Amino acid sequence: MAPRTAGQIPVWDEGAILDALRAAADGGIAMSADAWRAGGLAPTPPVIIRHFGSWNAAVAAAGLRPRASSGGGVRMLFDRGSCVRAVALFLRDPDLSHFGAAAYDAWARGRDDVPSLATVRNRGPWAEIKRDAIALTT
Repeated sequence: MAPRTAGQIPVWDEGAILDALRAAADGGIAMSADAWRAGGLAPTPPVIIRHFGSWNAAVAAAGLRPRASSGGGVRMLFDRGSCVRAVALFLRDPDLSHFGAAAYDAWARGRDDVPSLATVRNRGPWAEIKRDAIALTT
């Protein structure tokens, strides 16, 4: 099932999301949210999470198994404070010239010590997290 459109913008319902997850699965094992994002697949992980509450809930609803963690079964969980501290670290990086959400996403990609942009956004609006991070850096 393809997403319906509102003008040029695709509008994803749960059925279309589940179909997309199943189509990208490998042998009944779902892609990770990071691999999905890196592949530029649609809908985006935040859209999927908004519909299902979490990536794993969407994976389960699609009848798939989650991909095993590459970190030896240990997953780092980031609370809101961890996200604020990570954005503060990002804001202090002297090699950066842009400090928006897209720049954070590129900066955080491939790092295990900071949350992804999707995780940050799940802990609060980017503008609020960034505001709190700025307060930490002053």
